[in-house]
Amino acid sequence: MISKNKGVTMFKTTTVFFAISVFCFVIKALIPTTVDSNGFLNEPFFFLIPMGYLFLFLSLLIGVLTLVIKLTKKIN
Repeated sequence: MISKNKGVTMFKTTTVFFAISVFCFVIKALIPTTVDSNGFLNEPFFFLIPMGYLFLFLSLLIGVLTLVIKLTKKIN
């Protein structure tokens, strides 16, 4: 059902998505946020938070699907 090369490719994809997710969260944590004189919060890289969660979700989804496919292949 799933070839060995495709399994390795899916593992690499999962690892890359997870690394991008960690990178987004680390960069967001390192960039300072400021409050201006009017009381507005300035977060220049706020978009990294949803992107980090998106890549984390994708890595978990692909990882779980790869695991399920491998387990069902071993059972059959």
